[in-house]
Amino acid sequence: MPRAEPLPIWERIKNARQRAGITQQELSMRTGMTVTAISGLENGRRRTPRYDTIERLSEALECNLMAHPPTADTQRPCCPKALKMLDKFLVTDFAKMLKITKAERRDLRTLQFFHPHESVDTTDWVDWVRLRRKIRDQSMPH
Repeated sequence: MPRAEPLPIWERIKNARQRAGITQQELSMRTGMTVTAISGLENGRRRTPRYDTIERLSEALECNLMAHPPTADTQRPCCPKALKMLDKFLVTDFAKMLKITKAERRDLRTLQFFHPHESVDTTDWVDWVRLRRKIRDQSMPH
């Protein structure tokens, strides 16, 4: 049986908007983003949106764009280029300041978000750590 791949973020954005039954123009008005920016995200021209962008879109679409159905393939490592940048990031002062746990390191290594040809930098990893913590904190019962 073939393994199901998690949908790329750009497909999740488009699917969520269509499920909500709104146009790109309406989503633009809800988020304060331009229609061009939303279109770029939905068609994959902008493959790595910032985490605050994902947050705004999630709120406007009333869904968690970072959630995807668990699959047998979700534990495979992310692309080699991103892993190399992750290793460099984990020894930076930023990473030390964030006190990244072993579980978070493991999660970051299996992150299926970055495109293999993209350049991934320290701010991308910092954003992802912060976003994952925020999602985790919001899903924990208070």
